[in-house]
Amino acid sequence: MIGKLRILIAEDEVISLAVLESLAQEEGYEVCGVVTQGSAVVEAAQRLRPDVVLMDVRLADDVSGIEATKHLLRRVQVPVIVISATESLEDQREIAESGALGFIRKPVCPHEFRVNLRIATHHNAVMRKLGASELLHRSLFDNAAVGIYVCHKDGYYLTSNMAFARMLGYSGPAEVLRMARSVDEQVYVEEGRRKILLDKLEKGEMLQDVESQIYGCEGDRIWVSEHLGPHFDENGQFMYYEGVVINITAKKKAEADSALAYALMQNTMDAIADFVVVVNFEGNIIVANKAFDAMLGVPVETSRTLSFMDEATSPLAEFKQMAQKASGRIRPLRRRCRVPGYDTELDTTVSPFIIPEGELLGVVLVMRPVGG
Repeated sequence: MIGKLRILIAEDEVISLAVLESLAQEEGYEVCGVVTQGSAVVEAAQRLRPDVVLMDVRLADDVSGIEATKHLLRRVQVPVIVISATESLEDQREIAESGALGFIRKPVCPHEFRVNLRIATHHNAVMRKLGASELLHRSLFDNAAVGIYVCHKDGYYLTSNMAFARMLGYSGPAEVLRMARSVDEQVYVEEGRRKILLDKLEKGEMLQDVESQIYGCEGDRIWVSEHLGPHFDENGQFMYYEGVVINITAKKKAEADSALAYALMQNTMDAIADFVVVVNFEGNIIVANKAFDAMLGVPVETSRTLSFMDEATSPLAEFKQMAQKASGRIRPLRRRCRVPGYDTELDTTVSPFIIPEGELLGVVLVMRPVGG
């Protein structure tokens, strides 16, 4: 005997069950549980944590042993050995594709039973060694500050780290896998968004800084930036993709707040009859009101500079000199100037343009026709 295994048996025939239990006892193995229905296998395996599952193909309910094997291997890392008397090539193909580690033909031969169970013993020993070497990598995955997930091409998560689970509002990765079963319907806010991304991934594209709005588990909306990478099998078939996710909701809110503040400032300036313009110290226009643009005859959207303010005697040039010498609060400057193409002299007030962080970015010019 190479090692002692704890065996879960899925079998509904009394005689077959007795044979399997007797063979297990002869080899010194422990039968930790017996189920007769395919639908009960996953729960029993999760509860009993066996080292191997002996799975009959025909069970007492509508869930076959092949289906039960597929369901089980998606949830529990445990080797499965399928037992069957089938002669069907289709059944044998499905057994081979189910993910089962071994196959024993009925009636069960003691030698075949012994060989398959020893293979399972060696398999578990190898997996334990691999698990130890992967422990560090798994720790890095689980403890990463950014969200990381792997998603099947059909739209369900294969794995998730804790950061991604918390980003969506779930208690942990297991809840993500259990609850988020359709990424298309449950995750992306924009209809058809995942299909757009999937079409590119299927072509082998690496997607960087993809911004999307997604749902949290409570229906709240989150903005994220994703880096997505496709994975293909040995035949070149697209199978799944990995995602690295950053929550950019705060960034998006700041952008929206900034756009709103800009719109309010523009509307306020447009309501003023005087000519109002905000420029940096190079004379580049940051924003101007409608009256100023009407005076120049240039639309607001056009990028332009106040070339007439480059002159050494202009109010802007004088204000720049004053600002460079100032050690404290900079007072507004009031002067007269002329604008090319506008006949009337302008009474101009130059005030500092300071952002909330306290940095002086430029000036606000308020111009009014002299005598107006």
